[in-house]
Amino acid sequence: CQRLKRKETNLPGKTGIDVSASWDGLLKTIIVANYVKTYPGLLPILRLISQWGHDSLLTGHGDRSGTNTTLLVFLVLVFCVNQRFIRNFNEDNVWAACLDISDGTVSDNQMYLEWEQVIHNLNALSATCTVKQPPVLKVGDAQIGEILFSFFRKYNFILDAEVHQPFSTFLGANHLSEILDPERVCLLREHMQRAFHILALHGNVRVLLSLSKSEVRRVIFLTKALSFTMMGSESHNARILSKRTGAKVIKSTF
Repeated sequence: CQRLKRKETNLPGKTGIDVSASWDGLLKTIIVANYVKTYPGLLPILRLISQWGHDSLLTGHGDRSGTNTTLLVFLVLVFCVNQRFIRNFNEDNVWAACLDISDGTVSDNQMYLEWEQVIHNLNALSATCTVKQPPVLKVGDAQIGEILFSFFRKYNFILDAEVHQPFSTFLGANHLSEILDPERVCLLREHMQRAFHILALHGNVRVLLSLSKSEVRRVIFLTKALSFTMMGSESHNARILSKRTGAKVIKSTF
């Protein structure tokens, strides 16, 4: 704990961390770390998704604990594998890395240096660019902007997409929607749909984060039961007004 506290004090003020003392958490961390080391362009995507989840109040503690950052990260990874932006991982390599960490074969300093190299490569790419020529980060053959836009664009069915092995073993589900309760699934889809519309309209992730944070206080998500109740009330009121005024009731086609 002392070591953890000492490292946490050096983090920037708005940096969030997830702490886990379980084998499950360690294995998932290894999977994410290996992907970022292999595909450095994933790092800004995963950081953005994590920040978006926090700003949208999708993730957090208490009432927001139904969706965690790990789920959002794996949602992106599974999506990228299904779309063939990245390759699937090797389960044996993950277990081998886990054993190396647990028995001290790999030192903290060695892991720190590996991450330093990832950050250095990303910073080196940014340093060679200008305002007129921004950095072109790719994951495989796809630019990270294309991946992010496609991720939000497929909001309507991404949670129901099949989770292939070995992802399904580590997540304990064949579909990501199985990990969340139905209301959380609907909430996540709503936010993803809104994010897609914002990106399509503005094409700017800063605007996405800003609007996601500002809209939280004004948006109230209704359950399906309450939505149907309100729809029934609207229909009832429409019939009453039609009787009293003779106005024609026009039903929506969408």
